[in-house]
Amino acid sequence: MMYYESQHSGSVRANLAMKIAFRVDSSVQVGFGQAMRCLSLAKALSAGGDSCEFLCGDLPGSIIDEILASGFRVPRLASAAWNEDAGQCLHILDSGVCDWLVVDHYKLDANWERALRPACRSLMVIDDLADRAHDCDLLLDQNLTENMESRYLGRIPAACRTLLGPAYALLRPEFEETRGRLRRRSGQITRIFIFMGGSDPANETFKALKAVSELRRPDLAVDVVVGGANPHRDTVRDLCRSVPGAAFHCQAENMAELMANADLA
Repeated sequence: MMYYESQHSGSVRANLAMKIAFRVDSSVQVGFGQAMRCLSLAKALSAGGDSCEFLCGDLPGSIIDEILASGFRVPRLASAAWNEDAGQCLHILDSGVCDWLVVDHYKLDANWERALRPACRSLMVIDDLADRAHDCDLLLDQNLTENMESRYLGRIPAACRTLLGPAYALLRPEFEETRGRLRRRSGQITRIFIFMGGSDPANETFKALKAVSELRRPDLAVDVVVGGANPHRDTVRDLCRSVPGAAFHCQAENMAELMANADLA
């Protein structure tokens, strides 16, 4: 983003500090991963001298406290229809036009984005679904999917630049650092990693650990990770205590290390 010149910016902003706003939600039900990847991007931009803030709905199980702890301002939005949401965001951003507005939200589409155009010079969308239209200058989809190069045709403006595939994955620096130290695996399974997302409302974590426990393999080490918003974390913790070799991790800060140590995830 630092070196991207959009049709709305009017000038290249390389090496100049920018004001960037993120519109993303997180809750017990959805959005934890979206908020975390936006937070990773914000931290990288902030380290480069840019000013970032988040516009988030005040929802149960959100990671707003974590965003605040990272040093970012977080105006909170009331739950509303897309047009009311857009009005709230316009009011918050009215104090100064931001250079980039980054939107990572499955319930917002081109209608919301067009409404926010007066508040930003350029607009970026982060998406995984390719199931709706967007009005943006830059679109990022970091997933490896079938028809990756064509799935957004007709859904974004012709001039929109696309960043598609895992090469553009929004990860914390620890993942890149750990990748350089990966060991060669033999195929033998001695350590398993279980993680089903930050909230896991259906408690898939419990089901996976229960299945592993039924292998009757006390020689297996199992790292079980749950997010702070997981409503079943106490149940999962209790099961971990009853499974030999299982270790419980809540809101783990060493995810890359845990993943790299595993033979099976």
